Amino acid sequence: MDATPHRRSSAGSHSYATSLAMFAAVVAAWTRQDDLLIGSPVDLRTDPRLEGSIGYYVNMLPMRLPVSWSASVADHIVGVRDVVLEALDHRSSRSPISCRR
Repeated sequence: MDATPHRRSSAGSHSYATSLAMFAAVVAAWTRQDDLLIGSPVDLRTDPRLEGSIGYYVNMLPMRLPVSWSASVADHIVGVRDVVLEALDHRSSRSPISCRR
């Protein structure tokens, strides 16, 4: 697997979203669940003034990933990419993000 986070797949998605989509599909198959909650650590140093500071600026970002077995692989990757981008918009939230059905 390519470690370059900025490389795009054929679905127009970054390798992180593609890897997460495949991981979600494997977990869904193992657990026989079609609605997953997967957490990912994210960096909170979005403010340039924090670049020189020392400390742990990481939050666990929960992402709700629905898995549809009738969708194509490309559609699944695009859906996961959209979830990732939306979750990243809320990464500096101080309160836990609730994921409801």
